[in-house]
Amino acid sequence: MTTAKGTPRARRSLFAGGKSATKIRRGINLLVYYLSGIIPRSKHRVVFGAWHGYRYSDNPRYLYEHVRKERSDLDLVWCGRETVRQFVPTGTNARFVRRGSIRAIWDLLRAGTIFVSHGYEDLFPYNLACRATLVYLGHGLAIKNMGVPDAKPAPGNRLAALGRRIRRAAAGYSYFIVSSPTHKEKHLVEYAAQNCREDNTLMLGQPRCDVFSNAGSHHLAESARREYARRFGLPAGKRVVTYMPTFRDFSAGLFSFGDLPADQTEHLQSILDRHDAVLVQRSHFVDGVLRTKQTNRSARSVVDLSSASSVDSIELLLISDLLITDYSGAFVDYLLLDRPILHFVYDYDEYVSTDRGLYFDLEEIAGGPLLREVTDLLEALDHHLSNPVVGVDRRARVRNVLLSCEHGGSCTAVAERLIPAQSR
Repeated sequence: MTTAKGTPRARRSLFAGGKSATKIRRGINLLVYYLSGIIPRSKHRVVFGAWHGYRYSDNPRYLYEHVRKERSDLDLVWCGRETVRQFVPTGTNARFVRRGSIRAIWDLLRAGTIFVSHGYEDLFPYNLACRATLVYLGHGLAIKNMGVPDAKPAPGNRLAALGRRIRRAAAGYSYFIVSSPTHKEKHLVEYAAQNCREDNTLMLGQPRCDVFSNAGSHHLAESARREYARRFGLPAGKRVVTYMPTFRDFSAGLFSFGDLPADQTEHLQSILDRHDAVLVQRSHFVDGVLRTKQTNRSARSVVDLSSASSVDSIELLLISDLLITDYSGAFVDYLLLDRPILHFVYDYDEYVSTDRGLYFDLEEIAGGPLLREVTDLLEALDHHLSNPVVGVDRRARVRNVLLSCEHGGSCTAVAERLIPAQSR
């Protein structure tokens, strides 16, 4: 599996700070991390968080819901911002705490095991997990460049090597969860500075992918369809085409189906009518926060959910009959459903050379055709809606490379491996 060329520029995101504050933050984090190890921890307290507290979703959500049903002996805590409280199921063994509150900080200091999707910042600005098992579940297999390069000290410099190990502990994780040997290899390259090693990177599959493989996925999809119809007016009974692009650090010209000229809007609508379909447009969560804008026009069968922060991308993929994406790792999860995928890469050269850049060669691991022009995209959309089996061999080949460990039992495997067993 070859990697793409191109060096990514310094990254910008909703969660990143300026360079001037980086060293200060690292110093504070180092101090806070080691002080957090003073308080005794409880092996029965397990804390979960995702997306810097902004969302109840992703791998931590699906693991939380699994453990909540299976382990009544545990004290389970979801830590997030107040806006997500309403979405978190609680009960006698599960509760919600507000990120940054005194109670949340105490729970973090007492937790024996902690699960996150993006990093310890999902729960608190600094790492409070010294002497706890801190697990980086991640948020999918990204095909773009991720992580931070690891600066290695000069050979023979023992003091620098010691400092490096200390910093790694405070900035890193106890375990990393991946979907395949290919996924593991990528993590080892990109997260070495976060303490990612051969022995702590576990090929157990991602909890969020269980819903695509389990027998109950049909019922979950039906439930999600009813909920999306109630909350967002998604028409019942129609086929669903979802456009889900990735986040861009620097690209300014973001594509939207709402900005198509009149003739292309009419063409799109005719395709959707012919296939009794609706198109759901869902921008990346960060783009939805940073770059919200009003579209000029749209076909009547286009539903834009970009500003709906409560939408769970896994649920949306589950109810989709066809996925349009670009470089988003969402298509990797979607491979498990074996449904048509189109890659609309209108800014491919710019993205690879001046934006985030790609870790993989997209032509090798794409789930479907690479399309650069809107006219080609609309033609391919019509063709794949008419022939859903087109590309089935390609999808199987890529799935076997990227998702070889996904068999529907990740939640069970992760919980049994990383959460202490019930006392007898």
